[in-house]
Amino acid sequence: MGLSLALFGLVPATASELGIDSVSNDKTALMSAARQGDAGAVARLISAGVDVNARNANGGTALMYGALGGDPAVARLLVDAGARHDFQAKLGWTALALASVKGYTAVVEVLLGAGADQRIHDAYGWTPLMRAVDRNRIGVVRLLLAAPGANLSTRQESGATVLHIAAATGHSDIVRLLVEHGADRSIEDRNGNTAAATAQSAGHTEIVEYLQSLDQPG
Repeated sequence: MGLSLALFGLVPATASELGIDSVSNDKTALMSAARQGDAGAVARLISAGVDVNARNANGGTALMYGALGGDPAVARLLVDAGARHDFQAKLGWTALALASVKGYTAVVEVLLGAGADQRIHDAYGWTPLMRAVDRNRIGVVRLLLAAPGANLSTRQESGATVLHIAAATGHSDIVRLLVEHGADRSIEDRNGNTAAATAQSAGHTEIVEYLQSLDQPG
């Protein structure tokens, strides 16, 4: 994980680090209920006519908090009530990106089923797929690869693709999965490193040997 952070950017974990919570902590009652995974309270608030797309000072929405809470029932209630899944918070995070980095496959399924766009990237150029790969959320990775919009050649701010990220973090199962889905092994990041070179620098010998074997005849 350390090499990934050094090479490719920052993968925060809390709502504050993600830029969703604001200094004034201006969460609505719906946001709080969604974050807590309280589907009953969410349903009651929606029935009472609260604004499901209200945003706090950092752009956080109830659906984003629901994605962090990890309850698919909450996510379903919100999207059925018209919650926007394309909104981005201060650092560019969408509800789909949040659910992906947390590994909440059931929430990801709800969001993808509602038409969430995985091509939207955050302030660092990371897509939901990149975040899932970095955190070794292989269940989410499989869902995103099977859904519309998966692009394995997309680069984040340092020029890394999802294959670079998987190679840097040592997730060999995900490296193989990405290759099976057509990831381009020849793409170089801004420092001229392929995924194999990145794995070499990170000391992930198994991944290096696997990637190099793919270029050998026979």
